[in-house]
Amino acid sequence: MSRGGLADTYRSYIACLNRQDWAALGQYVHDEVTHNARPRGLSGYRAMLEQDFRDIPDLRFDIELLMSDPPGIAARLKSIARRSVRSLDLPSTGSACPSPSTCSTRSRMERSDRSGR
Repeated sequence: MSRGGLADTYRSYIACLNRQDWAALGQYVHDEVTHNARPRGLSGYRAMLEQDFRDIPDLRFDIELLMSDPPGIAARLKSIARRSVRSLDLPSTGSACPSPSTCSTRSRMERSDRSGR
């Protein structure tokens, strides 16, 4: 996959997350996905994301920086959301909570094998 093609696929993956289009997740995430070096599998990864969106209903990911060098890709994501419940061991305050994160991903068989959040 070309640099541009991989970057476009990653942007589509982030859009899929923001739409909470869980049925389409398998188009972007490998069946044997790992997250933070822990095997999750697609169903476990989906369950984790669904819980994140339940805990933080207005969660949205925005790409601040994206670098593609197939098969690798790295992104700096920014999310700003209001936590409705205790999340990540932080109390619910109802105020906006900016949360930058850096992700590294490896493309595998045209689908992403996401290893960070």
